[in-house]
Formats: sequence, C-alpha cells, structure tokens
Amino acid sequence: MAPAYSDGSNTQVVTPAATRYSGLTFSPDGNYIYFVRREDSEQSIASLYDAPMLGGTPRLLIKDVDSPIFFSPDGQRFAYLHQHGDSAVTDLKIARRDGTLERDLFHQKELHADNLTLSWSPDGKTIVIPIVQPTPQDLGGFLAVDVASASMKQVANAKDRLYYEPSWLPDMTGLLVSASSAETSFRRKQIGIVSFPDGAFHLLTTDTNDYSHPSLSADGQSVAANQSQAKYQVQVAPSGALDGFNALKLSSTLPILSWDWSPDAQILFIQGSDIRLANPAGDNRVIFSELKYPMDQVASCGQGHYVVFRSIGRSGGAETNLWRVDSNGTNLLRLTFGINDRVPVCSNDDKWVYYVDAAEKPFPQACSHRRRHSPNNRQVSFRAL
Repeated sequence: MAPAYSDGSNTQVVTPAATRYSGLTFSPDGNYIYFVRREDSEQSIASLYDAPMLGGTPRLLIKDVDSPIFFSPDGQRFAYLHQHGDSAVTDLKIARRDGTLERDLFHQKELHADNLTLSWSPDGKTIVIPIVQPTPQDLGGFLAVDVASASMKQVANAKDRLYYEPSWLPDMTGLLVSASSAETSFRRKQIGIVSFPDGAFHLLTTDTNDYSHPSLSADGQSVAANQSQAKYQVQVAPSGALDGFNALKLSSTLPILSWDWSPDAQILFIQGSDIRLANPAGDNRVIFSELKYPMDQVASCGQGHYVVFRSIGRSGGAETNLWRVDSNGTNLLRLTFGINDRVPVCSNDDKWVYYVDAAEKPFPQACSHRRRHSPNNRQVSFRAL
C-alpha cells in the first residue's frame, strides 16, 4: 500500500502482502484508512479493514464487501454494496464506523451496474449508485436512494453514456464522474459533471487519455484523478515454444477487447470501430467497420463463413444484441432480441451460437430460441445461425 504522509515524512501504513487492494477511503477525521482487499485464503470474496494512518495492524471490520465504502456527512456511518455471488442481486448496507451493521436500505435487489460504486450526498439524504440500461432506451444513469425512507428512483438517464465513480459537488447541484460514451466506442473514460437530478452533462476533459477514480477537494474547486494511456499488442507463439512470441503488426494501438481463432489459424478481433482478421505471418484486413454502434465481443462461426459479434445500441434502443455478418462483411443479420446478450460461442457443428442472457428477462415470443437456467439464474441460450 502507498505510504502515508505526516509532517513531511513517509510512513508505511500496512505491511506489504500478496493481495489486491480496492476502495481506499480516508476516515473523516483523517486518522484511519479503510480499504477492501482479498486474502490468499479467500479469493472469492473481499473484506473491509481499517488501519491507523501512522501504521499498525489492520483490523477486519466486515467480510464480503463488494464496493468501496462512502461515509455519511457526520462521519459516524458508512454505506457499501454487497453482491450475492456472481449474480446481479445486491444489498445496499449501512454500518457504523466500527463495522457493526445498522440496516439495509435495500436487500436482494437486482442491480445492473458495470461498477459497484456509490456516493452519499453532503446533506445526508441521498445515496446514488451508477447503473446500466435503466430503461430500454437508455444506456446509463443513477439509482438515487432516499436514506430515511429507502425509496428509490432512477435519475440522470443517458442514451449514449455510461457513468462511473460519482462524487457529489458540495452544493449538491451535480456529480463529478468518469464517463464513457458511444463517441469513443466506450473505450476511454473522461471526467465530467452530471447535473442532479436532470442529467445534463458537461465534459471537463476531452483528450485521448483514460481517466479513473476522480475525486473533489472539500471546497469543490479542485479535481484529482488517475490518468493513463495504454497501448495494446497481440503476440503469438507456437504451443510447443512459448518463448518464441512474435507481435502482430497492427496499425493501431487501441484496446483489443475480444478475439477468436478462425478455422484457418488467423486471429479475428475487435479493435476500435473495426472487426479485423490478422494473419500471424504479418498482414491484417478489416472485415466489418462501424463508428456509430460500438462492438466489443466477437466469434468466428460456420467454419469461418460467419462472424458473430455483440453490438451496443444497433437494435434501436439500449439493448446489447448479437449480430452476424458474412466473412466478407456483407449480409448483416440480427441474431438475438434480449436486453443484454453477451459472450457468443459457436457450436462444433457450426449451426448454433451459444450466449448468455445477462438481463434474466424473457425473449419476445417471436424469437426462436432454447435456454437452460444456471444455478444463479443466468440463462445460457443458443440461437440458430
């Protein structure tokens, strides 16, 4: 863990350990740091600890915590999210500073979110949580929870934007956020301000960097955030000689979010707004390109005759569905009709594509499909190619 600073000197707060830290939060009085981490013996869950800022043994407060904590304005309580397994079923909990559970604001609610974060308003009345697909027409927004009554409502819905890591402005007129948009194919997050509750959005950064963990100074005049710029590369090696990796010669360093092998040992992948097919020997070509509707998952199907990919918003609303094109980029066809369809995998006989219906909602009756429920109620479906 990074050192703390006191009177110009460095102090190691926690002894180095083979673990992963997340959700670092200062206590309101500045004397403690609260953090979430996973232990080697319990990699499936994370736990909340606190430790003195001047160093000392961390104290376990709560087991099974799935978000950073956020303190109430008076500093006596904090809120956090607890997710049930790998499902979307989630609890919003309030605990005292010593970790004693006080109450649930909601329990076992289906919460669709790309990041489990939250923020408690300066007047202590409202907690906001970023959510995805709040309506069939909107991609992002917030769930606003009234702390006194536990009533909930959706606010600041956006048709082409996803929000992350909110922080309230001191006057509560809006939220500082990191946000990704369709304009950048959801590949980079920028910092902006969302008006509350109407949702008007104003960008603070407009560059090619990626921003995360934005936070505000107490007076609301300064912003701190992580800034990064990544370059991506694909390397290929024979299975019997893994020390012989060679990088593919690509014209772009944009993220490669999904890839698959084609039957003729070429690599099919999505990069930026393109679906490309690359030969490990060197050349690559664009099979299909789309600037307006971002794509993020791809599979080679039908002995390489088809390319199946996931597209966001192409269906006319906020749905993420699977589509198919021929390997020459023609004959575009919609394959699925759910709200959040993902992870396409083609059958060995090349007649079906399997995928996950992550929205756990029934398909329209007109759609021919078959499905089987998994133990966590996710639906594994398959659709004729």
